[in-house]
Amino acid sequence: MIARNFNASAEDQRADCARADATMRTLLEQQGMVFNEPDPEQFRQVLVKAGFYDKWKQKYGAEAWAVLEKYAGRIGS
Repeated sequence: MIARNFNASAEDQRADCARADATMRTLLEQQGMVFNEPDPEQFRQVLVKAGFYDKWKQKYGAEAWAVLEKYAGRIGS
């Protein structure tokens, strides 16, 4: 019961933050701010080439990495 409610609260907090971010972005765009939208895939490729993902996979182990990829999708090379 505690874990269920804790997880629900975390999801609620993420949703609240997303709404606050969207509201602030709209406000700033109305005031003339321009947001750049970089391609995340380019950043991922740089991290792959630098060995970033391999380092963390090695540190936390294949089992933990598999759990991460189950929810986040394939990460790294």
